[in-house]
Amino acid sequence: MRKFLFCFLIFNLFFINSSLISESTIYSPDIEIDQSFTYEIITSSLDVTHKRKHFVVEDVFQFGLQQFSISNPIEISVINYTDSYVNFTLSCQGSNFSLIDPLDPALLYNYYSVYLSHFLFFPQMIASSFAYDYIEYGNFNSSYFAIGLQLGTFFFFSTNSTVWISIQEILSFLEDKDNYNINSDDFDVVFSYLDSDGLIYIEGWYSGDITYSNVSTVVNSGFQLVFNKTSGVLQGLRIKGSVDGIYGDFRSTCYTEFHMELLNYDLPEFSLYNHITPVFGSYMFYFGLVLIPIIIIRKKCERK
Repeated sequence: MRKFLFCFLIFNLFFINSSLISESTIYSPDIEIDQSFTYEIITSSLDVTHKRKHFVVEDVFQFGLQQFSISNPIEISVINYTDSYVNFTLSCQGSNFSLIDPLDPALLYNYYSVYLSHFLFFPQMIASSFAYDYIEYGNFNSSYFAIGLQLGTFFFFSTNSTVWISIQEILSFLEDKDNYNINSDDFDVVFSYLDSDGLIYIEGWYSGDITYSNVSTVVNSGFQLVFNKTSGVLQGLRIKGSVDGIYGDFRSTCYTEFHMELLNYDLPEFSLYNHITPVFGSYMFYFGLVLIPIIIIRKKCERK
């Protein structure tokens, strides 16, 4: 659990600490200072069961350790930008947060590696988090996710074409089953990348067994991400999956859903997720920005 929180805090630094962003000349997105973008959270819910204890969080999400209702839109306003980053404000329910998204390709390979890989495996991390919190505290209320799913995503992507190539390299790496230390060969990982009508569509899914130590689970999870090639602006994000298995001596299940879209944009239907078989008739949908500490990628991603 401590390792999980450490990974989460480190990743959030990527969005907040401007000192992490270099000042090299790269490529600026097609956006304007004071330009605003409104996002709707269509769905955000979490349902966890462990040791016959049931916990549900619906219609809320969290950011900056604050809980927000999905009925309130998210407003993203550009403060300024350089070739290397976009500085913007995230506003919701009267709360304002100053954030930074990096654009420098020298940094983005590692950032996007984390960003894309967590989408596949975060359902397992969610289930593990709740199970171990229950073991330690005897309830689910101490879990980090007790107040809702974490809103954590890049709202601005680099428009540098070399970064798009890097993203495809990352997807190829993550699609290689030999790159995972999972005590089972019974799993599949598939990604799709589509450049069409000025948009980049990325989709991925994982389906199969995850076994380690005293944990044995069946995981099905998928995600869909779309951003504009010219502006770099996020168009939409949808993540879903399911977990059903044994943690220690007890059965745990987890299912959740997160679906966010730019106002007046509709995400297309999944093209890969329909291959996934529900676990005992349930689905798990999740959104967040954390690497799973128990799923270890064996080979280090190296930029070509």
